[in-house]
Amino acid sequence: MNIAFGALIILLLLFPGILFRFAYLNGPYSRRNLQTSVSDEILLSLIPAFILQSLAFIIIEYGFKVFINVELLIKVILGTLNQGGDFILLGKSVAPFFIYNLVLFLTGYLSGKFARYIVKKNQWDMKYHSLKFNNEWYYLLSGKLNDINGNTENMPKVQLVQVDVLVDSPDGTVIYSGVLQTFYLSKAEGLDRIHLSNVYRRKLKDDLSPELKSTDEKAFDARYYSMPGDIFVIPYSQIVNLNVTYYYTEETD
Repeated sequence: MNIAFGALIILLLLFPGILFRFAYLNGPYSRRNLQTSVSDEILLSLIPAFILQSLAFIIIEYGFKVFINVELLIKVILGTLNQGGDFILLGKSVAPFFIYNLVLFLTGYLSGKFARYIVKKNQWDMKYHSLKFNNEWYYLLSGKLNDINGNTENMPKVQLVQVDVLVDSPDGTVIYSGVLQTFYLSKAEGLDRIHLSNVYRRKLKDDLSPELKSTDEKAFDARYYSMPGDIFVIPYSQIVNLNVTYYYTEETD
């Protein structure tokens, strides 16, 4: 048999693990799965694929009392099938093997979604770095950076996130300050753009010296210009740096 056919069988056996990883990593603010190559995905999918294949073997052999011809499978992978009997047996096994893989593909995908749900519900991605499925920008801009650094005890809930954005423009460097509404990621696990509301703008050159800085609200500060509108969009390519401020929910009697 052709060696390429054996490689295809191996890929089919690993594919439930690949689907598991894809389902686990794929979601809002998650792009880690798009960064790895095919060879990396195969290596990272070995463990879930081995677990799923082992469970399927046990269920079929001992649960449904159906014999799985492992010797024939090894011959197919190695390309050492004998002319005659092995080919006849292989022809009879094509349909069951197809159904087996179809069921296992679906099981792998649903298992990944279920694992993601369990991890997210129990916030294990905050406690264990290996279980993280969200982009680093997600933890920073959603106010969960303290959680992921291990400071989960008695942490109040973030009510809103204020962002001060330093942007280069033809008129000079400008600071936009506003409430973060949402953000979008690029395919390379970077930040693509952010959406702000209640935006004020001022030029960096208008910074006060430290001894003259006041605590007046932006609306009463002549250096700031209000930016009317519902949502203000800033592409990441124009951002020099970000200053993120969290405002927490306080419980009172």
